[in-house]
Amino acid sequence: MLFRGTLFTILFTTIFLTGYSQNLELEVLAGPSLSSVRGSKTMDMFFGKSRLSFSTGVGLNVRVLKQSYLLTGLLYERKGTYGENELRDGQNNSTDLIKTRMNYSYITLPVQWAVRVGQKVRYQFGAGVYASYLLKQTYVQEAEGDFSPKVTAEQNDLTKKIDVGVVGSVAAYIPLKEKLSLKVGIDEHFGLINTSEPATAEPLKHQSLALTVGLNVTLK
Repeated sequence: MLFRGTLFTILFTTIFLTGYSQNLELEVLAGPSLSSVRGSKTMDMFFGKSRLSFSTGVGLNVRVLKQSYLLTGLLYERKGTYGENELRDGQNNSTDLIKTRMNYSYITLPVQWAVRVGQKVRYQFGAGVYASYLLKQTYVQEAEGDFSPKVTAEQNDLTKKIDVGVVGSVAAYIPLKEKLSLKVGIDEHFGLINTSEPATAEPLKHQSLALTVGLNVTLK
């Protein structure tokens, strides 16, 4: 309900402001991200490392003032975390290295208020909120030796479907043609709610830092 309500509010606001906007822009974006989780001592112990992930999607920008824009869109995000744990025998000799990953696949709906400055190359600074819906959570375990085979298991019941947080971004728009620009930016998503299921489990909050590259087209 929260995700659908947020989606409806953003779409209604975007459609309303589009009628009064001087510019409407469409973006196609993709890029790598560095993601991790925080808040859980168990996760810190076994999955304490950040991991390289990715995000891709489309963006819609509505200019509402001379230098101010409402930014929204729809993204597919792969988030997760990574850990390595050594197995040792009775003499404390290392016998194997177990590598584990937690993969989270989300559909994310961000909304930001942004300001642009500059003449030929335009620089943008934005901040706002996001809501994400969990599509799938997967646990992956691999061993370097022959101790155990690779294990892959879906664990969708261990994470809440909804994640909500704040987002900040910086970006540069480099003109290619009259209505076409190259966008290069950095977006940081910082989760605010506990996504562990059940709620009595150790808290688990997401965060990610993404490099986004794409094309920006002015529609009007």
